[in-house]
Amino acid sequence: MLKNKLFFYTFAFTFLLMSSAFAESDPFLSVASKLQNVFTNVKSIVFILGGFGLIALAVAAIFGKIQWKMAAGLGLGLLVLAIAGSIVNYTTGMSESDAKTVFQDSL
Repeated sequence: MLKNKLFFYTFAFTFLLMSSAFAESDPFLSVASKLQNVFTNVKSIVFILGGFGLIALAVAAIFGKIQWKMAAGLGLGLLVLAIAGSIVNYTTGMSESDAKTVFQDSL
């Protein structure tokens, strides 16, 4: 039963991504732009929730309910997310101008 649901959701996700891709000349460019939009939107949501979480963990650490390591871990995780675009540019060897033409403004 679980395999059937997983297959259905995988098929539906692929079909939704490829539905508008057939109208364009390059279907991979369409998929890449959709994934870029997802990355940008999810990154914004994670920053908002992470900010509230960081404040909550800092308050809890001030009152001794948790260790400061947890708040620092969340802060470092948010830092890594913030510099993810620069990490991708560094590892792929792209310059900032090359990345903006390929990835637009999400990095």
